[in-house]
Amino acid sequence: MEGRNETLHWQNEIVGMLAANKPLSSILKTVVASVELQLHGAICSISLYNQFQNKLERPFSLNLSDEYLMEINGLEVGPNAGSCGTAVYKRQTTIVSNIETNSLWDDYRTLANKHHLKSCWSIPIFSPTNNVLGTFALYFKENREATGKELAQLEQFAQLCGIAIDYKHTKEEMYTIKHIDSLTGLANASQFKREAKQAIDQAKKENKIVSFLFIDLNRFNLINNIGGYDAGDKVLKEVTKRLVQHIPPTALLTRWNSDKFIILYPNTTAEKMKQNSEQIIELLSTPVQWEEHDFILTSSIGISSFPLDSENVDDLIKHSESAMNDAKLKGMNQVRRYSPSMDNQLSNRLLIEKELRQAITTEDFVLHYQSQVTLTNNEMVGVEALVRWSHPTMGMISPASFIPIAEETGLIIPLGEWVLRTACQQMKQWEQEGLPPIRLSVNLSSVQLRQRNLIDKVKEILEETEIDPSRLVLEVTESTLVSHMQYTISQLRALQAMGIQIALDDFGTLYSSLSYLKHFPLDIIKIDRSFVHTLLSDAKDIKIVNTIIQLGKHLKLKVLAEGIETRGQAELLQQHHCHEGQGYLFSKPVPIETLKNAIQSKQVS
Repeated sequence: MEGRNETLHWQNEIVGMLAANKPLSSILKTVVASVELQLHGAICSISLYNQFQNKLERPFSLNLSDEYLMEINGLEVGPNAGSCGTAVYKRQTTIVSNIETNSLWDDYRTLANKHHLKSCWSIPIFSPTNNVLGTFALYFKENREATGKELAQLEQFAQLCGIAIDYKHTKEEMYTIKHIDSLTGLANASQFKREAKQAIDQAKKENKIVSFLFIDLNRFNLINNIGGYDAGDKVLKEVTKRLVQHIPPTALLTRWNSDKFIILYPNTTAEKMKQNSEQIIELLSTPVQWEEHDFILTSSIGISSFPLDSENVDDLIKHSESAMNDAKLKGMNQVRRYSPSMDNQLSNRLLIEKELRQAITTEDFVLHYQSQVTLTNNEMVGVEALVRWSHPTMGMISPASFIPIAEETGLIIPLGEWVLRTACQQMKQWEQEGLPPIRLSVNLSSVQLRQRNLIDKVKEILEETEIDPSRLVLEVTESTLVSHMQYTISQLRALQAMGIQIALDDFGTLYSSLSYLKHFPLDIIKIDRSFVHTLLSDAKDIKIVNTIIQLGKHLKLKVLAEGIETRGQAELLQQHHCHEGQGYLFSKPVPIETLKNAIQSKQVS
């Protein structure tokens, strides 16, 4: 190296760049160039240390090949991780004068030989508070030892790098606090809106379409209820990882709030957005593992586009959220595109709520029944009671349109009581007419299950209708089970003590775990229709269904598959020893009169 004056010159140059707030890349470039000028034959590099992942990242060099830099990017820090990884691990200068014979390079020798590197000196870069920030390394294409004078001068450069990196990291942290979501590392809502506005302005100039895709994770609060916020955070980080890996580099992604994400796609089309939405639903449906749980995610997606729906970012976000809410009303894993009619959704919901209250008073409802059969011989063993709203002007209204409103408003309690009482009365009447007795299944919502007088009300209906409790099945969903768990368990045990059977509906749509399932008093597991639908085309669903059947066998529970539409599905389920089935293959939900003939024959063709 040259004298002390040359070193001081470069030190003053670097300090001046810091004072002028030059980019970190420019400062590091100056350091690298100055060292290589002073030390003949040296190839200098600087890597930054990611303490959270324990890796060296973003290596910078003027004369190492791009291929080599790519290979060492993400180098794991450890006791035998070449010169640099070891220097960080031991927090001390690591000199390897002969890569060919030094054991620190055993795992990286082939890489070094490929690029004709013979020796490597590495000095850890420290912050003023003595935290490791990275490494300052010199490579040579010859075997070479370091002199004490050379090391002393290199350590001065390493110290300057530490000051520069620490200063820039502090500024980055301030930026992060202001603009970045701390959990996911994504742009926060305010930063997303700024970047979205820029994308809209650019699209105006180029006459291009920009689309907003609003994603909501359904029933996310239940994950927090079961696993706590650590589980919820794990799921959100995994969702972020999957979305980041899927979307193109030109797209913008933000965690809008809680369990909601927005993606902005520039230069897109309606067909592309449809494909993207379907791919994201599939992407997110793979279970997220956390401890003993497999959380199965479903999502609701809404889409709005510039310039069709608005030229204002706030309006476009609001419209995509309205479309997402409409998708959520249609069920799980649904996608909806915004239309102005959705703006009237709130007033329509208020109207439905008002008329629903009136309908409960006047009992403007009817029950339809769907058959449940044994898969070995198609013998009818039970029916599920399903409520329909017979509106005086709108005709027959699907439960999907009013049950969510009934649950939100508490109207599900009087409505549920009417369904249970009416179904029990009809079953008793059929028995009195000499029809063979069968099992009756009635859905029980989470709102009803939290009802303080539920046990007394069910007991009252059983005594009033004189139906055999052992022929009554009350169905609850996974989300109902895990909400207010201890109270739910006590309610279900009280119902089971009365002789009533308990069925778990839609099993597998939230998460499947023996460790939680064994705590609940259950008699029947119902495999969700989403797995049955693709049973013949998706090997993964066959494995899931078989796992559920084996789980039921282990817990001595009866297993019933929903949504069976084809003979092939029924035969495959039978081959896997599923006990019972329900679906259009056997019967659609039908009125009481239609059902009587099927009950009399006790066979479903």
